[in-house]
Amino acid sequence: MKFFLDCEILTTHTKDNPFTETFKIDRGVIVEAGVYFPPGCHGLVNAKMFFQEHQILPRNQESWCKGNNGWWSEKAEMVVDSSPQKIKVVAWADSTNYNHAITVCVEVVPFSSFPQWDKVVGALSSLLELLGVQGG
Repeated sequence: MKFFLDCEILTTHTKDNPFTETFKIDRGVIVEAGVYFPPGCHGLVNAKMFFQEHQILPRNQESWCKGNNGWWSEKAEMVVDSSPQKIKVVAWADSTNYNHAITVCVEVVPFSSFPQWDKVVGALSSLLELLGVQGG
């Protein structure tokens, strides 16, 4: 499942006063994260995405995603073991005369898509039962 958020980066959203927004995602595995920069951004809009406290885009913790008329995306493998969880987007655009819009996307594959996950859950459930631990 893909989760999208449209973000309006105002001229007032500077590096010292960035746009910050969160959106909810479901349980599963984050397999990809991306930002679409439409025509007109010309590398002026900077964006990062975080899952919990971990920066997931871009991978280089010191840099920002930038672009013009294209997607910036990267593969990821992060487990989201409870629902709902939030993705945080931080973006800014210094020295611009116009507001800009970007779209961020996170793709989450449900655990049921991973056959080995069901086996692990089954094995853990059996182990817990043998140890006398009851679920709630």
